[in-house]
Amino acid sequence: MGCDFGVRPRCGIIPDLTFTECLRSHQALGYGELPSFGLLVKPPVLYYLFEDENSARQCFTIFKAWVDHSNDGDAVSLTFIEYDDGAYGLVTAPDLIRLIDRTLPPTLQKEYEPLAFIPSKILEVPRQSDSYKWFKAKATSLPFVVAAVAPKSGIQMDLAFRKRKVAFLRAAEVGEDHPSYIYVRHRSSAQEEFKRRSPPLPPPAEVFTRRRSQLRRFFPVTLERLRFSAKFVNVQKGLERQGFQVWRIKQAACNLTLKHGNPELYSNEAGKNDSGPSAIITHLIHHEETINDVALVPAEINAKALKAQKTADGLALLQQLDPATSGNLSQKVIQGRLQRMGLLKP
Repeated sequence: MGCDFGVRPRCGIIPDLTFTECLRSHQALGYGELPSFGLLVKPPVLYYLFEDENSARQCFTIFKAWVDHSNDGDAVSLTFIEYDDGAYGLVTAPDLIRLIDRTLPPTLQKEYEPLAFIPSKILEVPRQSDSYKWFKAKATSLPFVVAAVAPKSGIQMDLAFRKRKVAFLRAAEVGEDHPSYIYVRHRSSAQEEFKRRSPPLPPPAEVFTRRRSQLRRFFPVTLERLRFSAKFVNVQKGLERQGFQVWRIKQAACNLTLKHGNPELYSNEAGKNDSGPSAIITHLIHHEETINDVALVPAEINAKALKAQKTADGLALLQQLDPATSGNLSQKVIQGRLQRMGLLKP
């Protein structure tokens, strides 16, 4: 297994998905005004009307957990979409930025590329009532309250929360990155094809700059040891004559060094969560290399070991950029793909 330090490992983030099941019982919307809510005086309120109390409480317990963990009611994203025929819909989803912030510690966010799955639920209402228009006028300028209502038990005020932000969009204004984009396009009978987008490839210059910076940051002692190792310098010069870039040789040597002291990080065992690029980066962030760390053993400073590690690092880079990449690619194929992507030089 390898690790390329020029790209950020991808981190998958999935929120609690059960709220979409609970929202199946969400049948209507209501609008009103509360005497008070915390420090708010006469705030407007948006009611979610459920068929049963159990669904109402399950759903808003999830919402309240998001709100409490983010310390912000806008952890629940609400978007009203207005259609040309007079209908409108309310899209409920977790807020992307706040989801990332409460899932990935701030100290790690610059080290990872988060890939978040954002589920959503839309409730469509056939007519924009006067109550809706009143709420829209109020909510665009004032904080408001969101609460669940169920038959018999009434308003669940213990699970209500305050929000400051809400979006009101025309259907034509809904962009491809919005959770309800596909639904809106289907509803309007639009024929344009929706292409699921993959994360963009990082610019080669950015990859090279980051790799150089990360190697110096994580392996300062190893790089100095390699610089003063006559055996490594001779092996490096031999590989350079064969056309290998210096950075690939040094990165392979750094990975071999880390693997020698922490082999579990480079395990290929299926289902292990404590190995692979993400585990390697996390380990390095929390472990500052010192002169007391284990050095690369002389037996591993040879062309064969460095070539094998270089192949593993190249494959890891391809898999980080395209997770569907096969794990059985030859060095020639890996080299060719990286070349076409502009990721081999300088």
